[in-house]
Amino acid sequence: MGDGMPLRVDNTEITQLFVDGRECKVLVVNGVPCFGKKYTLSSGGTANSTVTINRTSSPNQHAPTGNIASGAAIYEGDVLQMSVTSNTDCVYAELYANIGDGCGERKRASDFTFTVCGDVSFRSTARSAILFEGEKVFGYIAPSPVSIPGMTADMKIAITGKGLFNEMINTEGNVSNRRVTIDAVKAELPTDIWDNGASVEITRNGDKLQVKYNIWQGAVKGKSMLIMPCGLIITQVRIVE
Repeated sequence: MGDGMPLRVDNTEITQLFVDGRECKVLVVNGVPCFGKKYTLSSGGTANSTVTINRTSSPNQHAPTGNIASGAAIYEGDVLQMSVTSNTDCVYAELYANIGDGCGERKRASDFTFTVCGDVSFRSTARSAILFEGEKVFGYIAPSPVSIPGMTADMKIAITGKGLFNEMINTEGNVSNRRVTIDAVKAELPTDIWDNGASVEITRNGDKLQVKYNIWQGAVKGKSMLIMPCGLIITQVRIVE
């Protein structure tokens, strides 16, 4: 047996060891660790999220370092780093782990490092970032606030939608009208959709979206213009971390 090699008998890895009738979790020979008790690593599920586990060292069993997954063998004294990330269009990832220290399952930091001393189990959760997807239309006359289920005052919110504007252009006494649509994509609230000096102002109050229209009158390239917001179409409301 060379330095830094795991304990084997007839080329079979030893996963449990007893000395004088007592279980030995670590064995050191001539000052060199050569055995660490084997434990299990298991997942209780990763809803809307991904857990990455990296073994950064294995001082007793000298197991390979690097990424490992549920079902991998882990050993007494291994140093593991767990991290959790939200999947696409999900937010608020949380990591829970029981690291075998007798304290049971606990919520952990999103980037968590610990030393193995028993069987390890973990699970993670995250929630959908999308609170609404479809079409909510705000008309021109006194647009009323609209409730978004699940939206709370502590959330950062972004919207995707279209601001509708009516432009009245006076060219030497001839008046023409045109409808203009201006997009907003994942714009964090509060936000404004602008057409020259006119705007659609979008804010939130608790679980409600509020809309205010601002008219503009002026001149562009020598032409008199009156621009009036005439509507807003929101197609998505999402949480921003």
